[in-house]
Amino acid sequence: MRILVVSNMYPSKKFPSYGIFVKRFVDELDALNIEHKEVVIHKTTTPVTKAFAYIKFYAESFFKALFGKYDLIYVHYISHSSPGVLLASKFKKLKFIANPHGDDVVPVTSAQKKMVKYSGILMEKAYKVVSPSKHFADIITRDFGVDQRKIVIYPSCGVDDTLFSPISYKSLNSKPQFVMAGRLDRGKGWDIFLNAVKLMEKNGIKAEYFVIGSGREEADFLSLRRELGLENIVKHKALLPQEELAGEFKNLDYFVFPPVLDESLGLTIIEAMSSGLVPVCSNVEVSSEYINFSNGFLGILK
Repeated sequence: MRILVVSNMYPSKKFPSYGIFVKRFVDELDALNIEHKEVVIHKTTTPVTKAFAYIKFYAESFFKALFGKYDLIYVHYISHSSPGVLLASKFKKLKFIANPHGDDVVPVTSAQKKMVKYSGILMEKAYKVVSPSKHFADIITRDFGVDQRKIVIYPSCGVDDTLFSPISYKSLNSKPQFVMAGRLDRGKGWDIFLNAVKLMEKNGIKAEYFVIGSGREEADFLSLRRELGLENIVKHKALLPQEELAGEFKNLDYFVFPPVLDESLGLTIIEAMSSGLVPVCSNVEVSSEYINFSNGFLGILK
């Protein structure tokens, strides 16, 4: 079998966590000795380089899908990744697997809302649709009319437990340590985290707080941290490679997951739990699939 993997997210040396789930998928293909080629985009930082990257990406995915001899085309992050292969499918019969991951099905920004139509077209054509969670599968069925029998639930290649595992002996920290890790973007709850820290400090609860992440709202995060007087209390690091993130987790106590919008999975929660951290989560639908009061804490209100 030959597979063409198409994704607009793929890690690079400069941005090692960007689309890491796609890299893990490719690694699994290697482990299974499945022949494959990739057409991917690495993260860019300016509008001009991003525009050129997408032009090249769509052209390459179109020509490889049309002229390459592939048994299957596997598309990750389907709204922005599918236009090239969908165009090729007008000239040649192609077999697709569509793997949405989040705002390619539940769009937030105006640009995402414009592109989400391609998600619907690809899922309609797809042989299978891979959903990261049951909750997300329900959304795909409700909003796009995809038959549940066509959907496979697969949690974004899972967790590498050779990295994310608890240490055999962990000394007690003098203060409880809380970490939030993930993108600093709209709906991710970084403002909830900062305001919660401020409330805990105001009530005399002493702890240590860490935020590991980058994103479109990073400047807003830093501004609010300064406005709340938390610059010396909430320590911040940019997104880390998986190996370094796993190392950070091993010495911490609680993982905070405060999103207020629909999530497709929240893989970082599972990585943190695998490292021995106790999750403290917003009560969004997907987290309740694997968090209960025996293994973590869910918010009372959604």
